[in-house]
Amino acid sequence: ILIEPIRGLENKVLGLIMLGGVRPLQFDTLTKRFFRQFCANVATAVETSLLYRKARLRIHTTNKSVTEQLLKAEKESEIARILVEQTVNSISNADGCVLHYLEDDSKNLISHAGMKLLPTGKLIPWAASHTDPRNLGRSIMQIGEGIAGRAVQYREIIVAPDVSEHPWFEKSAQVTPFVSLMVAPIIDPDDQHVIGTLSAHSKQRNA
Repeated sequence: ILIEPIRGLENKVLGLIMLGGVRPLQFDTLTKRFFRQFCANVATAVETSLLYRKARLRIHTTNKSVTEQLLKAEKESEIARILVEQTVNSISNADGCVLHYLEDDSKNLISHAGMKLLPTGKLIPWAASHTDPRNLGRSIMQIGEGIAGRAVQYREIIVAPDVSEHPWFEKSAQVTPFVSLMVAPIIDPDDQHVIGTLSAHSKQRNA
């Protein structure tokens, strides 16, 4: 009989696999190596499945929480705050988020709300391209310019593992207190028009 543990992350035992034979000394060295590798592959599959289930549960819980908060919100500014706050809390390694709205009568993206996560775990108002949060509403980008502008243009999520190396990143900003960036277009489900972008930032490279 061969018995091999299924080990996940941090060498945690998730289970066992047993292989039985009808003859004494039936399993040679090559078979043992193959069985060990097979168990390692099973462990990877099990661990991935568990992580996927946890992620789905977390997304479901987050969506429910966000929906409940949005239904209670009475002001547009409160809705914006909820969106950026939940983005920072829900995305791993994110320590900042900015919401941009697309002006109806132009091709400009205007920063509307932003939050930054402090080392203490507290969220404070924040403007990604400026040190002063009062600059929210003054930061303007156009469709097709910068990473956010192209997220609107192409209607897809854009990830920059390191903004200093990304060709679309606008290096004219006064301050760049983040390293990696992910921008998602916000699309109206009714008419399929892009109404803005949600940007998650991180001080970590490849976050």
